[in-house]
Amino acid sequence: YLEKMTREFLLVASDTHASENRIYMASTVNDFDMALTDVVSGNHGITPSDVGAHQEMTVVQSQWLTYKTLLGDSIDAVDASSVLVLEELDVQSRGLLSSTELLLQRYISFARFSHIDLPLPAETYAQRQLLMIQKMPKQALFAVLNVSRAYYLEALLTSEQYFDAVHTSLVWGDPVLSISDMSNVCALQYMLKAEKHWQLLRSLFKDLRDSGALTVAQTLLFDMEALVALLAVTMQEVVRWSENDDG
Repeated sequence: YLEKMTREFLLVASDTHASENRIYMASTVNDFDMALTDVVSGNHGITPSDVGAHQEMTVVQSQWLTYKTLLGDSIDAVDASSVLVLEELDVQSRGLLSSTELLLQRYISFARFSHIDLPLPAETYAQRQLLMIQKMPKQALFAVLNVSRAYYLEALLTSEQYFDAVHTSLVWGDPVLSISDMSNVCALQYMLKAEKHWQLLRSLFKDLRDSGALTVAQTLLFDMEALVALLAVTMQEVVRWSENDDG
């Protein structure tokens, strides 16, 4: 949710399907709010106190309230010239992501210690690919909008390499990651489709890096969104079939 809502905000700032992305962002913010409420309330059977993460949850709640306020107060007026807003978005989003990742690790550690079944490695890494599909465009948008440009260009390259490596591991297996080679024919078919979309998206990222100014990149951003949507839908199918892949 965090990567997605930040990407949607940046799409509004870059005037890429701005009206639609204002609506999408509001929906994503609401989804995150409900998910956080579920975690705080222990609606899935485990509370933050159960896993010794009360302090981490307090930090996440505080940072989220600040971030949600920034998004809500800025979304109607933000554009590519809103330098202070975009820089604050950068700082707050990184801090909140770091805190939520720490909280997630607390829950994973608790599950392992308590012998609670976790998803198979293939399903976990396929889910991470879905996250990367939101993260990479966000990094590209920050760079195009000239916010921490050098940092995000480097981060985007690193993300591309990670996505490539995990994609290969999901198909061929990786004993280091405890991933068996993909034996489910339906999942393999979707992975082939994902590979096609991914190579097109990766080429587009290169064009975005080379384009520099937002005015030059504008058409590329519309193309990027179309490819992101195709890749996300395809990887969601990979996740679905990975749940049933016996390896």
